Amino acid sequence: MKQSFETPGGELTAREIAQQPDVWLDIAALVDRERTRLEAFLAPALANPRIRVVLTGAGTSSYIGACLAPALAQHLGQRVEAVATTDLVSGPHLYLQRDVPTLLVSFARSGGSPESVAAIDVAQCALDEVHHLVITCNAEGLLATQMSGESNACVLVLPDSTNDRGFAMTSSFTSMVLTAPPWRRWLRARRAAEHRRGRGPCHRR
Repeated sequence: MKQSFETPGGELTAREIAQQPDVWLDIAALVDRERTRLEAFLAPALANPRIRVVLTGAGTSSYIGACLAPALAQHLGQRVEAVATTDLVSGPHLYLQRDVPTLLVSFARSGGSPESVAAIDVAQCALDEVHHLVITCNAEGLLATQMSGESNACVLVLPDSTNDRGFAMTSSFTSMVLTAPPWRRWLRARRAAEHRRGRGPCHRR
């Protein structure tokens, strides 16, 4: 086993696998600190009954959306789909509907993949209303730097320890996955509170 760690990148990957439990605690703390900002961005968009949520990413990051989409669709009660950035870029007319308000959630370790940047540009052009939630492990990546100042975007940068240097995505993948459950719970709690106050669509006068 030790010999395999001594191959190029082996030690890095082993360390990044082993550090995950500690990193997950950092992710929980980060998302909790950012709750007000994230909820302020997400709640208005998801309050639209016509909103469509598209989870996207390049390469391994595209599987994050595939992991999350079924549970998010069930718990949010919204249309949630996972579409890889390569598909969005190569055939936007197949995956994006101009008149459907869309929340595009981009997962990216480096935030520098050309197709990740292009997917956001394509969505901007192809949709009348689009909101961007960018979740990335690299504060200096193009997605983080370009989208931070946009009025229709919210960027969540994870700790640098999640920006894997090894060959495989390990800490980066699991950490990005774990950003979703908290805001799912917040929004459900917010909706429940609104129903109790008589503001929900099921309230009977």
